Amino acid sequence: MDQPPRRPDRLIWIQLAGVAAAFALLAALPPAHGPILLVPVKAGARGQMVPLALAAGARILAPGRLPASITVYGERARLAGPMLAAGVLILPAVLPCGATAA
Repeated sequence: MDQPPRRPDRLIWIQLAGVAAAFALLAALPPAHGPILLVPVKAGARGQMVPLALAAGARILAPGRLPASITVYGERARLAGPMLAAGVLILPAVLPCGATAA
């Protein structure tokens, strides 16, 4: 039995969904260097965040907007490995109006 031909508009919607997912992923990627939000997601990660951040050369800026989170100024490449291994998410930080990270 022959299958009906695929509708081209279905393929377009699939492609648009892929593009939207790619943009969402890029929006969640912290900057290469600059303000970064550290969010503990694993039990015990909260106590490891500050020592790991300082060991990676980051500077503590302020408490984060999420519970138990902190905002640091640092390099994503140096923070990513230790933080992810400890169960800490690294996200782009939004500084309060008038605040500077430098």
